[in-house]
Amino acid sequence: MLKYYLVLAGLLEIISFLRLLATNVPFEQLLPTVDDSVFDTVPVVRRLYGVYVLTLGILRLTTARDMRNRSLFGVLAITHVLETLFSFGEVFVFQGLSIGDLVMEKHILKGVMLVVLNAQMIFMIIGYFWYCGGKDTMKKNK
Repeated sequence: MLKYYLVLAGLLEIISFLRLLATNVPFEQLLPTVDDSVFDTVPVVRRLYGVYVLTLGILRLTTARDMRNRSLFGVLAITHVLETLFSFGEVFVFQGLSIGDLVMEKHILKGVMLVVLNAQMIFMIIGYFWYCGGKDTMKKNK
């Protein structure tokens, strides 16, 4: 199941990259936790985010191809942890929202996105230990 998720998520990241490259889609549609319209006016931010999205998509697809590769899976798990921490920081520190604010209609999409990012992070960490951790798995990889 995790393999299919990685393939689907990798393809969605590549589609997001193409949307960033070929259209003027607002940044908020691609990254709901960010609500600052200034990001749309700074081309380097769009390019940097595009490189990040493309890299994450390729990383997900290559990890799906070799689920027992500790290096790929480790980098993917760490990337998801960092992405989740940055998103929580963006919402709770820089935007100054509280948990109660996230259930209001204006910020519900941010709340949903944070739940998805948190679940995704946990999914990747569990996946890492499932496919790459433990003594039995280490013996299989040798």
